Amino acid sequence: MVGRLRRVGILIVGFHSKAQMKEHAKVFWSAIESASAEIRRLGSLPELIFLPNPDKLPTDISERGCDGWIGIGLMPEPQPWPEQLRQRLNPVVWMPCSAGLGWGDAVGINQEATGLLAAQYLYEAGARNAAVIGLLNTRPIRTRTDSFVLRFQQLGGSVVPVRPLRTFYTRARTPDLFAVDTVVDDLFVGKKRPDGIFVSSDCFLPEVYTELKRNGIKPGAEIKIIGCSNEREYFRALSPEPATIDIRAEEIAVRAVQQLWWRQQHPEGERFAIILEPRLVKPRVPQSDARS
Repeated sequence: MVGRLRRVGILIVGFHSKAQMKEHAKVFWSAIESASAEIRRLGSLPELIFLPNPDKLPTDISERGCDGWIGIGLMPEPQPWPEQLRQRLNPVVWMPCSAGLGWGDAVGINQEATGLLAAQYLYEAGARNAAVIGLLNTRPIRTRTDSFVLRFQQLGGSVVPVRPLRTFYTRARTPDLFAVDTVVDDLFVGKKRPDGIFVSSDCFLPEVYTELKRNGIKPGAEIKIIGCSNEREYFRALSPEPATIDIRAEEIAVRAVQQLWWRQQHPEGERFAIILEPRLVKPRVPQSDARS
């Protein structure tokens, strides 16, 4: 029924609590806060609904009394959720994934462009042998990584093989720092060592810096680094500060809520996938260096 959205459910896939998200999924949490604020601005009430395991959906999820839904989190590959549930979770807008889960609208970032920007930055910074550190367990991250590899090679650089992170979280959904340590250590075992690293998510950056220093490598000087997601909280102890790619999570969240409002008024309209372009964020120069 076309009408006002009184209550909006925010489906948080792959996480079990607000505290966990604020600590270990900062980019998602900032998007959730922005979406919640926009929902309230439009006169509705947001309700957070955590789905730790999308393969084991709670039976009462469709009985929450929500008039519309926003989906976010560690999205699995598109899969056939029960048809009855898909009908109940309607209308829905997925963010910040680029394809959603195969139904509903989606608002996301151009994942291919994130890899292109990262490759261009490292090559122009002088890197000629680059490595990628990151998870490959979702389509968006694989797209990000593949586009980086292709573009860096097109520019004339070479890509240093590295084992992919199979997981970054323990069963308790806390960071598995040892997984990052192992990948970084591997980079300096082979004959070809990288002089540039694309870290596909900023949450890995602190441990990458720590492990590089353990290997006697100076981040930013001996090896150029660029992250992705523009999560400034992870940059506090990093010196020198790396570049990163802004995936515009807060803007995506606002657009997703606005799309949900539009969908409520146009339930029969064609499915939309709204894609925003990422932005390169270069390292900020310390004031002491800027004055010199």
